[in-house]
Amino acid sequence: MAATVRSELYDGLVRKIGYSVGLEYLVLRVSELVELYLSQGTVTGGDWHQLVKSWGRNSTAEQHIADFYSSLDLIRRYNSAIHVLPGLEVLGILFGHERPTTMKADGDAHVVALKFVLAQKLLEADGDIFLNALLVNFDPSDLLEKLQDLIRFKRGVVRPHFKQASVIRRVMESIAIKNQTEADGKPKRMSYAEQSRLMWSNGGPSKHKEWTEQEIFISDDYVEKVCVTRRGWAEDLGLFNKSLGGLTETGSALLNGARKVGLSFDTEHGHGFAFWPYGFELRKMSLPPKDLGVADISPWDVINVVSGIFVPRETSIQGAEQEAPTRVAVISMLAETLALYRNVDKRGTIRHDLPLFIAEPVLAFWLRRGGQQLPDFRTFLKAEFSRKDRKVDYVMLRGTEGGLRLMEWAGTNGRRT
Repeated sequence: MAATVRSELYDGLVRKIGYSVGLEYLVLRVSELVELYLSQGTVTGGDWHQLVKSWGRNSTAEQHIADFYSSLDLIRRYNSAIHVLPGLEVLGILFGHERPTTMKADGDAHVVALKFVLAQKLLEADGDIFLNALLVNFDPSDLLEKLQDLIRFKRGVVRPHFKQASVIRRVMESIAIKNQTEADGKPKRMSYAEQSRLMWSNGGPSKHKEWTEQEIFISDDYVEKVCVTRRGWAEDLGLFNKSLGGLTETGSALLNGARKVGLSFDTEHGHGFAFWPYGFELRKMSLPPKDLGVADISPWDVINVVSGIFVPRETSIQGAEQEAPTRVAVISMLAETLALYRNVDKRGTIRHDLPLFIAEPVLAFWLRRGGQQLPDFRTFLKAEFSRKDRKVDYVMLRGTEGGLRLMEWAGTNGRRT
C-alpha cells in the first residue's frame, strides 16, 4: 500500500513529550491550575503569570511550562492569551460538581480525579517514553536500549507502507528522539562527536542503508533527564517508590494493563512498550491498524485501564457487588455530563454536542466511583445509534474521534426525569 501523510500527523507516530521546563511537582501544580480555573471559569494571561510566579519561576518560563501543559491537553498559550483545553475541562467537571450517589466533593475525590486524568494524558502524550522508563525502573542504560528497540520496531512496521523516497524520509525521521533540550528548554548544543554520530545515523556514509538498519543515536544526556522527570511523575502518581525498591502495585498494574490492550512488543532484548496512535488517527494517515499488524485501540481502552487502577469505589460502597449500568443510566450520565460541560466554561460558548474526549473520562470516573462495571462503550454506542428510539446520535467533530448529540434528554438540563 502506498500511503501519503500530512506532515503535522507524523509526530503522532511516537508519543513523547519533548519539553524540559516545568515538568516537576505535576500533581500539586495541576491541582492549583484546576482550582484557579474553577474560581472564575477561565484562565487569563495575567492569572498564568501569577501562577507561574508563585511556583518560583520567572516570566521566561511561562511559555515553556505552558507548552508542557499543552502536551497534557490542559492549556495552550498563544500571544500571552491562555486557551483552556479539554483535559482541564474534564478536571473542572470532576472537581467542581458533586454528583450525588457516585462521588463526594472532598479532597480525596479530587486527588483521585486528578491522578486518573493525568495518568491518561501522560500516556497519550508520552506513552512510548513513560511506559518504557517505568518498565526498566528508570535505569538510563536500560531505557536507552528500550528506546532504540522502539524506534527500530516502529520504523520496521511503517516503512513498507510508503513508496516515495521523500515521504519515506519524512516519516522515518518522525519516528525518532529529536527533542533533546537543555534545562532552560533551548535546543541542546551537541558536541562535534555527537553531531558526527547523528549525521552517520541519518545520512553520510550510511545513507544507502535502510532506515531499520541505521544506527539510532540518542544522547546520554537526554536519557538521564528523561529518567529523572518520568520518575518524578511516577512517584507523584504512586506508580514508583524508590525507597521501597521500585515499582508499586499500582505501577505493576499499569504495565499489565498496557500489555492487555496491546501496547507491548517483543524484541531480541525482551519486550518493550509501543504506544501507536489510536485507530481513528492511523486511519487518517492511511495506515489502518490491521494493515500495520498493530492493536486497534481507542481512547476508551486506555481510559478503561487507567480508571480501573486509579479510581477506587467510594468508601460507602466498598465490597458491594459490581453491576452493569443500564442503558437509561448511561444516557442519563451522558446528559448530565453535557450539562456540566456547558456550565464549566464561563466564556458563554454555546455547546450543542458532547465530544467523546469529554464524555468518556467523566463517564468512566462516575461509574468506577459508583462501583459499577464499565460497559464496552463502543458496542453500547453502536447499538444505540441503530435503535429507532435512540436517545443518542453520532456527530463528526473535526480532528477528533467524534461526539454525541443527545436528543430529547438535552431538554432536561442534563437531569434525569
